[in-house]
Amino acid sequence: MAKNIEINGKTYPCTVSLAMDLIGGKWKSVILFHLKNGEKRYTELRKEITTITEMTLSLQL
Repeated sequence: MAKNIEINGKTYPCTVSLAMDLIGGKWKSVILFHLKNGEKRYTELRKEITTITEMTLSLQL
């Protein structure tokens, strides 16, 4: 059985749960995926992530 991870009074069932809590948000992991191979300009990200609104992308960056 896997051991729970406890950090700052919060308990996580796995490291993925911990990572998602640290990264947070629906879009941050999508943005990080598109940035994994290097830097991109705002307009490049906007063209690649067609389902994100300009406001959301701006806020998440």
